[in-house]
Amino acid sequence: MNRREFITLLGGAAVAGLGMARAQQAGKVMRVGFFGPGLTVSATIAPYQAFLTQLRELGLNEGQNIAVEYRNVDDPRGPFVAAADLMRSQPDLIVAAGPEVALQAVVGASLAVPIVMIAINYDPIARGYVTSLARPGGNITGVVSQQLELAQKQVELLTQAFPDRARLAVLFDALSADQFTAAERAAKLLNMQPQALKLENPPYDMATPFGIAAAGGAQMVLVLSSPLFICHWFGAACRWGKRRRRASCPSGSPSARRCRPADRSSPRPGCAE
Repeated sequence: MNRREFITLLGGAAVAGLGMARAQQAGKVMRVGFFGPGLTVSATIAPYQAFLTQLRELGLNEGQNIAVEYRNVDDPRGPFVAAADLMRSQPDLIVAAGPEVALQAVVGASLAVPIVMIAINYDPIARGYVTSLARPGGNITGVVSQQLELAQKQVELLTQAFPDRARLAVLFDALSADQFTAAERAAKLLNMQPQALKLENPPYDMATPFGIAAAGGAQMVLVLSSPLFICHWFGAACRWGKRRRRASCPSGSPSARRCRPADRSSPRPGCAE
């Protein structure tokens, strides 16, 4: 599913959720609470803006018939405090975007308000939030985007890009632990030597684990997908790449434009988001 299809489906789910909340009345402003990652970089801003655009295409315009309140799941006060704060705005519908804690927090804050989930890297069926995606039951509906297979594929791509390298450092946190399990399993099946580097207590010091990876002889680095990594890892990855004199950063990012290979004879870490 591409991003356009994903956002279209999400917008449709949101409208369905508003219908669950109450029948739309003439002149009634519907309130939507959006609980997701901080809007600090394009990776989080763009999907949110696309979501608002899709709502407008479906006839829901901010300041006219809809109002959107946004709260950060990575609020320093903690997600459950932030979710409780969001509920004080008395939303007719909640969008819970990101890791499982986003949905956990809003479910804990209210069992009555309709919830549209954007489930990232967890299975809401296996975790008991819904009975199925087609017929979820209860007050929760939405879409799922799991990156477990992507984590496995990233490991495979690193081995193809650097077949003579075996020592792989994997950076992850509590929100990407399922991805780490998948990546570690794939690495071992490919006879690689995975090094687990788990980050604790956000906001993270991203430079430290990259230093540990370099000191431990890692030849490649895989940074898994966590909403708490977005703002930090590009710079740290490229600092480590300069230290090792070879870095590969995701194309299109500012860091990708700054980081360039300097010496083909040196070890070549692969940075994958």
